Amino acid sequence: MRKKMLMVLLVAVLTALACAPVAWAVDVGSTQREVIRYSDGSYLVSEISIDTQVRTRANNSTLGEKRGVYYNASGQPLFSFTVRGTFSYNGRTATALRASYSYQIQNSAWRLQSGRAHCSGNQAVAEGTFSGGLFFSRQAKVTLICSPDGRLS
Repeated sequence: MRKKMLMVLLVAVLTALACAPVAWAVDVGSTQREVIRYSDGSYLVSEISIDTQVRTRANNSTLGEKRGVYYNASGQPLFSFTVRGTFSYNGRTATALRASYSYQIQNSAWRLQSGRAHCSGNQAVAEGTFSGGLFFSRQAKVTLICSPDGRLS
């Protein structure tokens, strides 16, 4: 009788653990980095920040941000442009639910002329136009993509 009771208790605990929502976070130091070079020598360095990304099995949602920093040909940062997205996923598909953008000016000659953020399928997209003086303009586009299993790229 005692063995039966212990077995029932063990099965109940294991069942409760298997059904409980599981959450995990990725270390702050985890980033993906990409560099895009332009013909004029300037370049964009983009990174995905995972410090606020928390996924839960209970609601299958995730959030994160991707930041692009634009540099001139001399390697001086001009401005940064960031998209932040919230996504749902189910193992077969992913959907972007919300998108927002922010920016930061590192070189006082540059300013944001226009900007917007929107969702498109499994992507959170931020687009902006920056100008630097009378003759320089740069179109900025940063896209955060969610895979069906909740991974961001």
